[in-house]
Amino acid sequence: MLSRENMYLEEFSKTLLELINYSSKMNALLEAVSADGDSAYAILMEASPEFQEGHNKINSLTADLKQILIAIKGFPLTMPDEKTKEFFEKASNILEKNFSEKDFYKFVELQFVTQSNEFSQRLKDVNRLYLQGYLHKRTSSLYNEAVNCYVYGFYNATCVLCRAISELIAKRYIDHRGEGNLLCCIDKEKKLYTIPGLLNKLSVSKEILQLYRNIHSSADKVLHVMDVKISQDEALKTIKKLQEFIGDFPKCI
Repeated sequence: MLSRENMYLEEFSKTLLELINYSSKMNALLEAVSADGDSAYAILMEASPEFQEGHNKINSLTADLKQILIAIKGFPLTMPDEKTKEFFEKASNILEKNFSEKDFYKFVELQFVTQSNEFSQRLKDVNRLYLQGYLHKRTSSLYNEAVNCYVYGFYNATCVLCRAISELIAKRYIDHRGEGNLLCCIDKEKKLYTIPGLLNKLSVSKEILQLYRNIHSSADKVLHVMDVKISQDEALKTIKKLQEFIGDFPKCI
């Protein structure tokens, strides 16, 4: 009789194999379309019932895999898109070689060990945020989310959240100084200020303004440049710039 864990591993291997098969079929359909990746995907989602079914099935199977992994280990494998493909390729090779349950378990276990070590190292990378004075609850919550995104390897999300946090801090300070009505988009009939423009008007230092722009630069690439992937190094630098920005920014209650 199979143990509970082996039953889950058997279900995991079946689900993973089905996911790999669907991914292969979809990749073949994509390669047959004479357009770049995003355009080909959009074309097939519009015109191909087979591709639509594959898209929905992959989402469903991915959710199933996460549930099985949570049952086995207590948390799922979390990895950026570029590492997911590598994981599937390694798993596919094992499946094609008539793996034993023991071999497959070793493979899954290795992925968790590798992931855990990477998490630990990235957590060490991010120095604790020490501040003098009060950090607004909303700001603190978003900062923790940004750090968690970095730890789990979601670097694009890290940079976008860092941008949101810097904006939140800046807007809160501008409102505290009684100048919130001068921000762009508040009164569309007036020629108003951007956030950096208002911070400059309020005599915030050039160093802080430069940190603000640097933080936004990384996020702007994610939001406005097609297919950009922020590196681990750039995401870490962005968090450290945000730490410096929060530490040096004028405080308000």
